[in-house]
Amino acid sequence: MKPVIIDVDGVVADFVRGMNDFLSLPDDYVPVDWGWKPNVSDEDFAKGWDKLKATAGFWENLQPYTDNVKALRGHKGDVLFVTSRVQSAGASVFKQTHRWLDRLRLPFYWSVVVVDGARQKGMV
Repeated sequence: MKPVIIDVDGVVADFVRGMNDFLSLPDDYVPVDWGWKPNVSDEDFAKGWDKLKATAGFWENLQPYTDNVKALRGHKGDVLFVTSRVQSAGASVFKQTHRWLDRLRLPFYWSVVVVDGARQKGMV
């Protein structure tokens, strides 16, 4: 049986909440587009990314989407998690993502693949 392929951010990891911290927005703010417009200027959004990249272990410290993780625990096959995260300070994106997923203690075999951009996720 082929593994199920699951994106990390926005599915099991709450990237939005992590980025909201850098943009001085409430934890529960949900952006209507990728640039957090109209509430965040391009300049402030770029500064948010700079802060993310400078933060050691950023990807290891995101909050999980608890309900999604709980639902995933019932899965009976293998899972391939895919991500196109940018490098933050500290360990590689692969290691940070692997450590984060490992802490979830998922009851099935899983692996991680890191691609260079969101468009490449569909090629996995």
